[in-house]
Amino acid sequence: MESGIGERGLYSAMMLDDFVFVLRKQTDRLLLVRRNLLFRADEKHPWRKVVERSFSDSVIASAKVEAEHSERKTLLVDLSNLLVTDLPAFTDWLNRALQGSYRLNRDLSQIAMAKAFPHNLEVKVDYHFTSDRPASSETLPDPRSLTLRVHYSFAEQPQNNYRPRLADLRVGYFVVAFKDFSDDNRRTAFVRYICRWHLEKQDPNAPLSPPRRPIVFWIENTTPPEYRQAIKEGVEMWNEAFQHAGFVNAMEARNASKPLPPLAIAPLPPIAQCAHSPARSGLRHQTPFRRPLRLIAQSPILASAWRTLATAMPSSPPRLKSGSAMFVAAAVAHTARKGTPAKRARLKAR
Repeated sequence: MESGIGERGLYSAMMLDDFVFVLRKQTDRLLLVRRNLLFRADEKHPWRKVVERSFSDSVIASAKVEAEHSERKTLLVDLSNLLVTDLPAFTDWLNRALQGSYRLNRDLSQIAMAKAFPHNLEVKVDYHFTSDRPASSETLPDPRSLTLRVHYSFAEQPQNNYRPRLADLRVGYFVVAFKDFSDDNRRTAFVRYICRWHLEKQDPNAPLSPPRRPIVFWIENTTPPEYRQAIKEGVEMWNEAFQHAGFVNAMEARNASKPLPPLAIAPLPPIAQCAHSPARSGLRHQTPFRRPLRLIAQSPILASAWRTLATAMPSSPPRLKSGSAMFVAAAVAHTARKGTPAKRARLKAR
């Protein structure tokens, strides 16, 4: 969500969802179908068809096919018919959060930006909602009307040498979990893969090697200059952990001198599709397999969490507008340079 209303859980820079979809033609319409990957079976297993029949996919949008190329068989559709609908399900969200009766006004909604790259399509959509029975609001000038902007990234899934890794329940990871019906002898039907970066060494035989493509975090120019060094240090502190995996300079933080345009991306691998954004602030990242998450607007909602952290600081660190672990790491890096050994020890133990 690129823009919000600043209250009731509708905040700018929130991640909404991340899922696998396919486009299917049905008579004269093109369907946007969210695949059901919660239940699976190997392609050659006899139960594959049974699983597909038992657990439905979800059609989340559709558009009329305006034309079809006679040779290439490509389809022409109006993208607004797919996206300028309540695809994020904001209506229910608004009515629960604001206790009003809101509905999407398609006449005032629009595709604000669309840019295509070889492996991804970046689209911004402005959703305008109105209500005849609005709720009270502390942030809206007139609660009868509001606009939410969503940035969509449509990414092609590649065929590459990415290898999924099974999760170990003794170690904490974000995971992709599904039920696999392919093996009756397995102790549990559930399979859990960890969400991890797709890093490859420049020199596979070296004990330590730079990656072919590093994980790059961009600090946008919306971030005040006095905060940027602490943010950069907080991001790049993770390089110490990557060294234990055999990588040097795996993660970089770079300052953007001007507003960043939509970026071309390296597509997603087949499995690791649930990596989470590191913070809700003036950062976005470009990775070897993740799309560059658009974390444009610095969210003031997390400022109170930062102030709570700052009260424990022995000096006055940059007042970063985030309460995430990454920015806590930046605060630790800043404070450790100035505090006494005893204070540094207490801070690191928090």
